[in-house]
Order: sequence, then structure tokens, then C-alpha cells
Amino acid sequence: MRKQNKAKQNRTQNKKEKFIINRGKYKGLGLFLESNSTTRPTKALVKKSFFDTMQHNLYNKVFVECFAGSGQMGFEALSLGASSAVFFEKNMGAFKNLCENISLFWQKHKNYHRDTNDSITTPFSINAHYKDCLQSQDSIMNFAKNTDFQVKNDIIPALNSTMQTNQFVLYMDPPFACREGFGDIYTKIWHFIESFDENFTQKVDMIVIESMSNIQLDTQIGIFQLVKKSKFGQTTLMYFTK
Repeated sequence: MRKQNKAKQNRTQNKKEKFIINRGKYKGLGLFLESNSTTRPTKALVKKSFFDTMQHNLYNKVFVECFAGSGQMGFEALSLGASSAVFFEKNMGAFKNLCENISLFWQKHKNYHRDTNDSITTPFSINAHYKDCLQSQDSIMNFAKNTDFQVKNDIIPALNSTMQTNQFVLYMDPPFACREGFGDIYTKIWHFIESFDENFTQKVDMIVIESMSNIQLDTQIGIFQLVKKSKFGQTTLMYFTK
């Protein structure tokens, strides 16, 4: 009896929570959450507000989720017609869970078109990168000015190879700054966005940053201006565009 109770307890502990795709072609699909000390799933209210705002602006776009966690924002975007989802996640446990979700999503995609006899479908792609989206490859001092730095970020080549002519939506949901090791996370995000060259910047349709409400952030990042701000208790969504 003790062994049975222990086995049942282990199964309960190992059972993952799920999130549900709420809109679009794959509505109702359940995928797995991975929540630990460095990943934080987006709250349902925040997710709903984002897709209420953006659902008609995602078709044929590349959706980039920079702190992907379980990938719930990217999968919802694909369900609403995004042409591609690109995920960046540096936590190994979260990345493994993300890869499992990608497999489940592809299976759902195949089953959908088999069951509906839909042979004509808009193709999409999914790319997952096990890396820190803000980690710079190198910094090159501009000796002419002797003050400025040109930052080359290693996710830019990955995005350029994926996007081609498509525009993209960049969603950034970093671990909250109160967590150890993330105190300067928003400064890093600002520097990352400011590092975009002109060609890359032209491909950006929208940048959305999920932040702590008690942190004051600039309303402009390079040429990107804040156009909308939505507050949900301790969480705020900020929308930037050119």
C-alpha cells in the first residue's frame, strides 16, 4: 500500500500543468507549461489582452518569442495565421519542454488537415534556439567617436535567415527583475533593440515588452515609439512601433 501511495504521489508531482490555445485553427489544443525559478508563464489576462489587440495583425508575420518558456504566445500566434514562430530559450528544462510542445503542435497540424481533408494550407515553420536572446557575440568600439559601441547580437543572423521578406512581431517577456541575476534585464533589452541595423529595423512591425508595472521605462527605444500601454496589476504590456 505504501509503495502504491508513493507511486501515486510521484505521478502527481511529475504531472505538468497545461495551457490551452484559445483562438484560431488549433483552438482547444493543450500544451505543457514549464514554470521554474527562471521561467514565468504569461498570465491568462495578459495573454488575452495581447491577442485581443494583435489577432488581426499576425497573419503571415514571423512571431519571435525571445524568452519563450513554454512557447504559449508563439503557438497562439501560429494558430491565428502567423507564417512562422521563432523561439529563444536558454533554460535547458524549459527548452526540452518547448521541444515537446513543438512536436505536439506539429501532430495537431497534421491531424487537422487529415480530418478536414484540407490539402491546401498556408505553410508555416517553427524554429527553436537554445540560447540567450540578449547574449552579445562581441562589442566593437567605434574609434571615430570613441564613445559609441556597436553591439552584434547572435540572434540577428538566426532571424534574418528565417524571415526573408516577412515582417515580424517581437514579443519580449523576461523574468521579472526582482529575481536574482535579472536586475538589469530591461537595460539589456533596450541595448539589444538599439543594436538593430537599418535593414533589420525595417522588418520589425511591432515590439511588445511585458514588464513589471512598478518599473519606469522609456517611451522610446531607438526609432521605436510607445503607442500603447496596458496595465494588469503587477504586469504591464508596452507596444512599440516605428
